[in-house]
Amino acid sequence: MQIETAHISRNIEHIKSRIQAAASRAGRSLDDIQLIAVTKLQPVEYIRAALECGQYDFGENYPEETQRKIEEMPNLGKPIRWHMIGHMQSRKARIVARYFSCIHSIDSIHAAEVLSRELAGVNKTINGLIELNLSGENSKTGFPAWDKAMQNQTLLDIEQIGSFNQIKIIGLMTMPRLSDNPEDSRSIYQELKRIQGLFSVRFPTQNWHTLSMGTSFDYEIAIEEGSSMVRIGEAIFGPR
Repeated sequence: MQIETAHISRNIEHIKSRIQAAASRAGRSLDDIQLIAVTKLQPVEYIRAALECGQYDFGENYPEETQRKIEEMPNLGKPIRWHMIGHMQSRKARIVARYFSCIHSIDSIHAAEVLSRELAGVNKTINGLIELNLSGENSKTGFPAWDKAMQNQTLLDIEQIGSFNQIKIIGLMTMPRLSDNPEDSRSIYQELKRIQGLFSVRFPTQNWHTLSMGTSFDYEIAIEEGSSMVRIGEAIFGPR
């Protein structure tokens, strides 16, 4: 069920106030946290409504859908930044390279290599986050950081990704376990924060300052645990 576009501005302001409160509880600044409005499967008029109240960062899962939306919104004169937050199929890398400014979901050497090659073809670099699977759920993508037996291979893979010049590594992303209780996400987010510190020492030439974690369900918990990017869709736009 669609919502009135006038509600989108109010929802964004409400979420920003809650982000501010969560940041204050953690002794952090609002400026440290970036709101990514997730617009996958949402209509273009919702994106326009969010733009009108100063929201310029949008998260999408499906590159072809994003391309269609961009083509439907020409000459807006707004500094829109598109974030690829879902698993990237190799055959969609060309679209990601052309239209996106950040990818949150680098989950394999192969994906990074294909994307880097496409980026070189358009003479472009992209900000990238390494996706880690910390829950061990087969339904989730990401490097198997939960599996201690794969730890050395994961580190080698991430080191190789850091050598791709077209991808500027800026941090880490994860998804928590499915749960009805936002507090259940806290331990996963604490673990990602711990790994951020380890990677800063292990890979000092990369910048690990960004943590993409937290959704409509648990973004306040994520902020308390150090998130710098929260990916919020339903709380802004309603159910898809």
